[in-house]
Amino acid sequence: MFSRTIQRWLVRIPCEQPQASALTGIPYAMAHQAQLSDRRHSSPWWISQTRVASLGVKILPDQVHLGYVLPNENVVYNVDQTDSGAILSKHAGNIYPTWLLDGKHVFGELKAFLFSNLANYESNLWISRDHIQKLGLSLCSDMEPFDPKLQFQGCEPMAYWNASSIKKSLLPKLENKWPRSAYTGRRYPAEVAFKLFREALEKDYTSVCWITRNTASKLNIKVRKEAKPVEVVTQLGPILLYNAEQTENPNLIYCFTVQNATLPRNAFTGMAYPQPMASQLLLCAARSSLPCSLYWVSKRDADIIGISIDDFDDDRCVTIKTEHETLCVYNANMTSDAKLVNYYAKKQLSKSLLKVHENCTIFVREPLDENFAEIK
Repeated sequence: MFSRTIQRWLVRIPCEQPQASALTGIPYAMAHQAQLSDRRHSSPWWISQTRVASLGVKILPDQVHLGYVLPNENVVYNVDQTDSGAILSKHAGNIYPTWLLDGKHVFGELKAFLFSNLANYESNLWISRDHIQKLGLSLCSDMEPFDPKLQFQGCEPMAYWNASSIKKSLLPKLENKWPRSAYTGRRYPAEVAFKLFREALEKDYTSVCWITRNTASKLNIKVRKEAKPVEVVTQLGPILLYNAEQTENPNLIYCFTVQNATLPRNAFTGMAYPQPMASQLLLCAARSSLPCSLYWVSKRDADIIGISIDDFDDDRCVTIKTEHETLCVYNANMTSDAKLVNYYAKKQLSKSLLKVHENCTIFVREPLDENFAEIK
């Protein structure tokens, strides 16, 4: 009887939506809920001053001094205090314009331009005219592209379509489906990826993982007898690839791909750390309050790369034991120049792969692009 009475009371209590970040959609800590609610804004969504600027959104002039200061000294504003409150509320949790095919955020001036056009769409996903043409996609006939007629990041002017312009039946086959190498875990460069993309659309594959017969045999996975490979041509020769669904164990190939994509790597050599060091570094990365790179560097190697040892904080050191010595390593994102460490590591990885696998086929993109290697 008592429990039923409690249930009736609970039904009558209005459930207010918690105050939350418009960027992530995650509610703020309980310690801030009451103070944010007391501001009496109609929207429960908040955004930091930094994020607002990157989207080309402006704080209303009479609201600039009315932000809420978080313990980390970051100032947040309710979306009602901006000139784009309707768009921010509508797309809360997914406010960044994102590329449909690979799930990456749009950057630079183009990000702000596409964001300003989100008011008319339910999706924050976008695709370029170039990608539509390469994939031979069908568009909704009544949809027109947004053509900013501007030159972004040194590229030619390009038209862009929102994902709502694509036929709904195709969207699940395209969203975040950029083909990946099972061997490296990385996305293929565009010239190879679009050929695999077209094959996946034609054969209705749902897996993003592609593998050579040789790598599959090393995993004791059989390629189906009727399976026909896709031949992709690189600068050093052809390579035959099979989709994971053309094998007898696509789930294992997926796990293998994810493992290779997330294994910590030595920035000096570019190669993955063996166990148990890999697990130790993964655990440290998971516990870190800062985003971590795949690459780790020792003080000794940092000197060679050109980063001052004095810039390091010993509290960020992780001690690992190799066969020959004990090393203190730092995540690339915890160094004085993360971009330089990542740049160096990716160059070294391409060299290491060629050295270790003398009979491999490898193609290389721009050194700052993370999606650059594949081995036969």
